[in-house]
Amino acid sequence: MFEIIVQRLSDIDIAELAKFTFETLQSSVFRVENRTTAEIEQSLNERADDENELVVLAREQESREILGKLGIYTGFPRMVFISKWDPIVMQSKKRDAVARTLIKRCKKYTRHIGFNRLEASLSPINENNEKLRSDYQILYEREGFHKATEEASMRVEMSKWIPELQSSKLPEGYQFEEVGDRTDAEVYEVFHETFKLSKDRLHLDMAPSEQQTTFKHWFDRTRPFHATSLFVVKDNKIVGFSIGRANDNIVYLGPFGLLPEHRGNGVAQALLHEGLMRIKADKDIKYAELEVDVDNPSAVKLYTRFGFTQQYRQEYYSWNVPR
Repeated sequence: MFEIIVQRLSDIDIAELAKFTFETLQSSVFRVENRTTAEIEQSLNERADDENELVVLAREQESREILGKLGIYTGFPRMVFISKWDPIVMQSKKRDAVARTLIKRCKKYTRHIGFNRLEASLSPINENNEKLRSDYQILYEREGFHKATEEASMRVEMSKWIPELQSSKLPEGYQFEEVGDRTDAEVYEVFHETFKLSKDRLHLDMAPSEQQTTFKHWFDRTRPFHATSLFVVKDNKIVGFSIGRANDNIVYLGPFGLLPEHRGNGVAQALLHEGLMRIKADKDIKYAELEVDVDNPSAVKLYTRFGFTQQYRQEYYSWNVPR
């Protein structure tokens, strides 16, 4: 028999959890050569001060041994996020039962705190973990989740990007504008219409309140924008946007979008070109990265033309509290 407990990460014996995680991953495709228990423990300790970091644990009732864990993050209104490739469960005859019970408890907790959406992600996906990806898909779908989207993670190395090969200029009547004093209402109208009409699957999978939450996270002015962040304006109205933020030597681009009626005349190419020019001018940055729905071939074609190549795939699964 085993029991399930939901605890804040700060209230858990992190050394014990790090040891369990290390030992369990040793027999999986996620085994990392030379990664030690101490490094996993340090990573957990760095997150432990965030009260929104929680862990759902399965423990053997008698021995109190950890059988499985599922990390969750509750820092966004109305949405709970499961850690990538969780649950992690030790190999045993109880493995499937433990994994399913951890997910069930997470669903119950989401309902208990009054949130609406529970989201899980599998990333990175490559040929080495395709079998595991299939196992997780079956696991989550058995627990009532559905596949919200599949994305490609793409990257370009800035030292190898040659601006002259994709030189693009804005058509007459359009201007670039720094991300600044526009109201959230102005920006959100364009953001929502762009993703809705582009049939972005993850955006459309969310309820309106969840779409608003995602928008506020992406356009949060308290988190510094990189200089690559721009609006495209015509007749003093925003018609497109490109947002980027730096982390170490990488600028993560996204969201990137343009209203459909302004596509097909070179505006998207000019916006991406200008953004990459600004990233290339930042000598601290080595790469630009972005994520794109694999069912958006025009976007994939645009990014590929500008030198981006796919690193891996990722999938998102979601469950909503029944109304």
